Amino acid sequence: MRKLLSAALVSVILLFAVTAFAQKNEFAVEASGQFPSAGNLSFDPAVGYQLNFAHRLVGVPGAGIYLEVPFLAGFSDQRNYNLFGGVQNYKSLYVTPGIKVKLLPAFPLSPYLAAGIGVAHFNSAAYSGSENDFAIDVGGGLDMKVFPHVSLRGEVRDFITDTPNLNFYFAGGKTNNVVVSGGLVLRF
Repeated sequence: MRKLLSAALVSVILLFAVTAFAQKNEFAVEASGQFPSAGNLSFDPAVGYQLNFAHRLVGVPGAGIYLEVPFLAGFSDQRNYNLFGGVQNYKSLYVTPGIKVKLLPAFPLSPYLAAGIGVAHFNSAAYSGSENDFAIDVGGGLDMKVFPHVSLRGEVRDFITDTPNLNFYFAGGKTNNVVVSGGLVLRF
């Protein structure tokens, strides 16, 4: 009987260890809406998608610290230059590796905060302009577990960049590219 209990205890410990190891990574696929804003420009909302990979670096009871790489693409932005009435369409991509702090990762609802530094790429085919800019992202979200290794995610991030010129000349400044996303997360 004692050997059976010892074997059962070892099995349970191994099962928890394998489960904990198996959930060190997250991969999210999300649909996104972008709502940019900058001084003298007005923007129309745009849609796109987000892919996000995160690897847990540190896990303690009640919290986890992740290294993450979010990739946002597919936005077809339209901006209006209020002073001259000009309109420009362009696409934007963002890659901003950073840190995510997730609270209560073992619970059904897990809130998190994230921040990163990277690059934004803007491209306007009509004006033959292309530009890379420094980008900072800050935001947060909430994961809701629906299956043991699957969650639903909702998040908001602000990608702060220089306002791209793209051969459409105006005074520079900063643009807040607020992105609201929702989708699925796979943990493995």
